[in-house]
Amino acid sequence: MTNDLLTAAEEYTRLEFQIIPIRNKKPVIDSWTNRRGTIATPEELQEWFVDNSNVEGIGIILGMSIVAIETDGLGERVFNEKILPKLSQQTQQVYEKTTHTKSPNGHHRLFRIDTVEDNPHGIKEITCNLARNKDDHNEIKLLSQNKYIVERGPGYEKINGIEEIVILSKEQVNELAPILERFKLEVNAVRTVSTNLAQYYRQPNRDNLVFALSGFLHKSGVPEYLI
Repeated sequence: MTNDLLTAAEEYTRLEFQIIPIRNKKPVIDSWTNRRGTIATPEELQEWFVDNSNVEGIGIILGMSIVAIETDGLGERVFNEKILPKLSQQTQQVYEKTTHTKSPNGHHRLFRIDTVEDNPHGIKEITCNLARNKDDHNEIKLLSQNKYIVERGPGYEKINGIEEIVILSKEQVNELAPILERFKLEVNAVRTVSTNLAQYYRQPNRDNLVFALSGFLHKSGVPEYLI
């Protein structure tokens, strides 16, 4: 495993990814945020992935020029069925082509972006929780700054290699982010309404409540699959 990690780490650094050593999805080094903008040296790779037996994975630091879309649990199916079809054909092809990793809970895909000048503070992160219990790992996330994402480790399977990472244009970023934000607002609105009305969901009025609520949501423009 160590030799495999070292080989992968060398490839990441060759492609100028900013990486950190990981164990149990947590950084092994202190103050990993100080690694932003820093490419690991051969000496650091030796120290992390050969000399340190605690290291079991590789994390990629996200930031101004690299982002990730993470789909956990139901999030992968929902993204593919409900969000991806709303994107332009070109953006759909980019999403399917870029580097893609299967994680223990779902999937994630990495993108480079060329919009730093247009987004000096980075791209806004968006998290769509599909389940009431956040621990259920049913989410869709757009991750950027102040985050890292595990790329190699136990339970992680590479689907598209890192050499396949593609660049999202300014137009594609501006297309994707509002669609995700709209989806997040719709999910949160439905959850808020259903949570507040749950106390009234009992016989003999629950059927009337369901019909009334469904009609209200439909007239409000909420997609049928969310209703």
